[in-house]
Amino acid sequence: MPANKYALLRYRIIDKCLRNSQRPYPSKELLRSACDEVLYQSFGERVSPSTIEKDLYAMRFEEHLGYEAPIAFHKLRKGYYYTDPNYSLEKIPLSHEEIDAVKFAAITLGQYKELELFKQFGDAIEKILQRLDIGASVSSEEVGTI
Repeated sequence: MPANKYALLRYRIIDKCLRNSQRPYPSKELLRSACDEVLYQSFGERVSPSTIEKDLYAMRFEEHLGYEAPIAFHKLRKGYYYTDPNYSLEKIPLSHEEIDAVKFAAITLGQYKELELFKQFGDAIEKILQRLDIGASVSSEEVGTI
């Protein structure tokens, strides 16, 4: 099984650990242990410390991932943290052009919201807009008309 098979899942686990206010500044070992617990439970396999190091590096610097996670190491507390306390991988970083494209698609689909076939998509469109944190800038009337 390739080492990077669970990389995206590990990134989400690491993100969750870094945002956990109950256990701030998780160590590399705690991050590794959290990944082990979710991925392998008690099957005996383990995530290596070097894998966690590579994951932290990828989350910070791999441009193709698009995360640019503001992760730093706190020397006194001997653990990792987000320098931006509001950062989360769950917030999808989009350019202005991409946001405009999503808005346009939502508005376009909104034109058909009264058709039976498209009624089921109304909630989905709202969820996407909220998830992208642009729901406030696109009113429900705007979604319904151009």
